Amino acid sequence: MLWTVDRIEDAYAVLISENPQLTFSVPLMALCGVREGDVLEISVDALETERRKTKNRDLLRSLFVDTSVTKNP
Repeated sequence: MLWTVDRIEDAYAVLISENPQLTFSVPLMALCGVREGDVLEISVDALETERRKTKNRDLLRSLFVDTSVTKNP
């Protein structure tokens, strides 16, 4: 989805979508050097999303490994 920097208000960039009824403000420090009129594309990175889900799932599982059970010799 494409968003246009409509205006800068204080420390925020006000973004409007291709459908002008959708707007939101983003701190300027999160958008490194944007100016009024700049067009931004916001998309989902499916591969990175899956990589992070897998990493977090593995971390969560490692936290709940039962180490109190000992095997009999």
